[in-house]
Amino acid sequence: MAHARNARASHPAVGGIGKWAAALAFVLVLGMTLVSLQLFQLTARSTSEPALRRALNALVEGDAIIERNYDDLRVRAEASQPGETLLLRDYPVAVPLTREEVLASSKDGLRRTLLDRAGKRMYDGGTSVLRGDSASGSAGRFTASGAVDEFLGFLRERVHGILAVLTLVLMAVSALLAIVLAAFCRGFGRLVGIGAAVLAASAPLLLGGLAMRLYAKTSAGADGEYLHGELMQIGASLAWLPVRNGIVFT
Repeated sequence: MAHARNARASHPAVGGIGKWAAALAFVLVLGMTLVSLQLFQLTARSTSEPALRRALNALVEGDAIIERNYDDLRVRAEASQPGETLLLRDYPVAVPLTREEVLASSKDGLRRTLLDRAGKRMYDGGTSVLRGDSASGSAGRFTASGAVDEFLGFLRERVHGILAVLTLVLMAVSALLAIVLAAFCRGFGRLVGIGAAVLAASAPLLLGGLAMRLYAKTSAGADGEYLHGELMQIGASLAWLPVRNGIVFT
């Protein structure tokens, strides 16, 4: 900091260039930090699992599968031995159910159990836990189904751990650049400079979150398609993360 002050005092032009360079670097790195923070929060278990459960139920028409196979599951449970586990036919995630659980569950209770356990399995293992026809497709990532598959595969514990490390590193670099920027400013200008940089980095986050939420809300029921509407509703709920954090930082 002392070196920065001496250079600024002896060479005002150098100090001015250094200040703008430090401000630009701080804005860019802080912007990346905020994006990484949103993704870190998005992939947290408390956020990802509800989204995975809702998306899975909509994608595979889980309610229809339960309606179609519930009676068969109960018949098999009644014929099985105590403690034996069973699987619901056609369900895309292998969720073991004990005989006692099946006999004690209504259709709604079975639905909740399946979704809770399937959501946990998908968060821990990604879309690789899907079985049967649901996992055999080869849709490209630039198709609608491929994009959904990529998104669901992103909401997992392994990605959350990677983002935790990345976010901490970016936070440390942002703090260092804030110190450098403060060294190039004088008096109250330090507060103004850092505040303006934080505003410049966080305003796009807020505007982007608002745009995503507005788009998802307006298009959720545009075509009347159930799957599209459900996915848009999930997107609208997740878009609240950048909106909330953007408001805090701005």
